[in-house]
Amino acid sequence: MSCTETKDLFVVSDIHGHASELFAALDAAGFDSRNPRHLLISCGDHFDRGTESRAVYRYLRTLQNKVLLRGNHENILADIIARGYLRPVDLRNGIERTVTAFFGRNCLDCDGRLYADPADTEEILQFIDSTYDYFETAHYRFVHGWVPLLQDEEGYFSPHDGWQAATREEWRRATWTKWHEAYREGGLLPQDKILVCGHRTVLYGTLFDSTRETYDFSPFYGNGMIAIDAQTVTSRQVNVLVLPNEPMLPSATHRMKLAQEPFDAIVKGTKRVEMRLWDEKRRAVKPHDRICFSCGQQTCEVKVLGVHAYPDFSALTDEFDPDELGFPHLTREAICAYVRQFYSEEQIAQHGAVALRIKPI
Repeated sequence: MSCTETKDLFVVSDIHGHASELFAALDAAGFDSRNPRHLLISCGDHFDRGTESRAVYRYLRTLQNKVLLRGNHENILADIIARGYLRPVDLRNGIERTVTAFFGRNCLDCDGRLYADPADTEEILQFIDSTYDYFETAHYRFVHGWVPLLQDEEGYFSPHDGWQAATREEWRRATWTKWHEAYREGGLLPQDKILVCGHRTVLYGTLFDSTRETYDFSPFYGNGMIAIDAQTVTSRQVNVLVLPNEPMLPSATHRMKLAQEPFDAIVKGTKRVEMRLWDEKRRAVKPHDRICFSCGQQTCEVKVLGVHAYPDFSALTDEFDPDELGFPHLTREAICAYVRQFYSEEQIAQHGAVALRIKPI
C-alpha cells in the first residue's frame, strides 16, 4: 500500500488523569496542536487515579489532530455508566475520582450507586465510543495492551490471524494483556510492524534488559515492540514517544446503501454500529476508512472506528446493545429476524457477519 503523507507522531499512554504532567511532557517534546503535521496518539487509559481527569478530557475532546485508542479504563467507565454503580475493585482503581469529576461530587451514594444527568453520561459515552481499538502507520502499530490473541481451554495463548477484525470482546480482553508476559512468551507479536503499547509499566523492561536501572521510567525498546507506560501515578511523568516523518496509510472510501430509518439514525449519531455480511466487499473495510452511505439522493459520510467479525448475526447482537445497532425498541431476536430479510441463511453461513463501528464526519 502506497503512503502519500508523512506526519510527526507524538505518542503517549496511560495518562490516568494527570493533565499537568501530560501538558509538560508534550511541551518538552515540541508538540504543537496548531501544526497540521503533528499528530497526537494516546494509547488509552486517559482517566482514573489522577485528580485532573476533567482537564485531560477537555483537552483530548477539543484537540483536532489526534488518534485516541480505547484502554481497559475506558471500558470500565462505560461499564459503570451502564451498570449504574461502582464495585469495590473500581474504588481501588481510583475511578471514583473520575466519576465525581465528570458528574459532580454528589453523584455517588454511600453504596457506590451512580446518580448522574443522562445528558452528561451520554456525552462521556460518545467520547468513549469515538475511540479506536488500534491504529497503524507504515512502520508502527499502536494498541493499549496487545493485539488480540487466541486462548485455549487451558489458558494458553496463540497468535490470532484475524486480529484486525477481532470481536469486541476479544479486543476488550486485549486491553488487559500484560505486554511483558506476551513478549516473554515469544511468537505472539506480529512481525510486520513495530508494536507500541501501554497498560503495564515500563519497569518490567528490566526483565529483558539487565542494563536498565530499577526505576527507569523511560520507554522500553524491545525486539519489535516499544512499551511506553511511565507509571505516571508514581513517576509523575508521561512518556512522549516522538516518531518524526512517519508515512501515514491512505484511507479508502466505501459506498453502501441504506433504508431511510437507519440512514436518519446514523445522521443523528444514534446508530453507531452498522451490520453487514462479512463478504469480500466488507473485508476491504479497515479502521480509519470512510463509508459514504446513500439513501435515495441523500448521502452521509462516516469514519470507521472498528471492524468486528462474527460467525453470524446472533453472535454479533450478543455483543452490541440494540441502541448501538439502531434498533432501540427491538429485541436481539427481532434484530436478527430483520437482518435475515436481506441475507439468506446460506449467505450468512458462507460469509458470517460484521459489525462496523462508525461515527459521522
